[in-house]
Amino acid sequence: MGEPGWDWEAMQKRLTAGVREKLSALEELQGGFTSGELSCAILDRQQLCELVDLLTESLSDNNYKISQTSLQCLAHLVKTESSTIKPYANAFVPLVVERLGDTRQQVRQDACELLLSMFSTMGPQYLLQKMARFWNHRAWKVRHGVLQTVAEAIAAETPGILKSKDQNEYIITQVVNLMEDPNEAVRDAALECLQEIYRVLRGELLENLKRQNIRSAMYREVIARLNVIAPTDIIVPDGPPSGGSNSSSGRLKSSQGGASTARGEADAAAIVRSGISRDG
Repeated sequence: MGEPGWDWEAMQKRLTAGVREKLSALEELQGGFTSGELSCAILDRQQLCELVDLLTESLSDNNYKISQTSLQCLAHLVKTESSTIKPYANAFVPLVVERLGDTRQQVRQDACELLLSMFSTMGPQYLLQKMARFWNHRAWKVRHGVLQTVAEAIAAETPGILKSKDQNEYIITQVVNLMEDPNEAVRDAALECLQEIYRVLRGELLENLKRQNIRSAMYREVIARLNVIAPTDIIVPDGPPSGGSNSSSGRLKSSQGGASTARGEADAAAIVRSGISRDG
């Protein structure tokens, strides 16, 4: 193939072999990418796409080392070959997001870092569309991971993450829905995500929150959290904000159910219609 240590046909066979040989091949790939000894530049487009397919299949492997090393290899490809592999993101993004719910913290972290790289290289609008259904995932660790990933993308000042009022509205609504999640860790992650949003949007976020159906007690907690970042100058009344209704709490608490799922799908569809999310 023209580059020492890189024989695509041999590597392809190893990546489809048994667990031990597959893991050895993946570790060799990851190590070569990291050291710079291996480069995808010598692969043609078809071979590169075959590599992405093999890595995608390995993401769901029962052996956590195989799935973790596959995440690390994909992270390299996203950084160096993003335009070439972007058409294949439909296949691997869902599997990457699923790994946010892995039982091992390092695997979750690698999945988060890969998604953050995709936010930067492929664009927030594109990735938000691909991740839309996972805000209401059945596994609380996945919901928690989505919140953390979005919060980190905002904290890292990823270009375009808070781009327009429509997109901002979409993100805020998803986060607000998860403030009533059955799991405490998810609820806390939602509040932390709002804090990161507030660092950027300030008044826009406050006005948006007044339009949301948030319980009075939760609204007070949100404002208290935001005041830690910067004074909001908001005096929280005993009742709900701006026409909100306490009866909404039941709907929000069932965020894993049909009503909020439909709402999330509608919001995602609205983003597509308004041109905020595009595959191109």
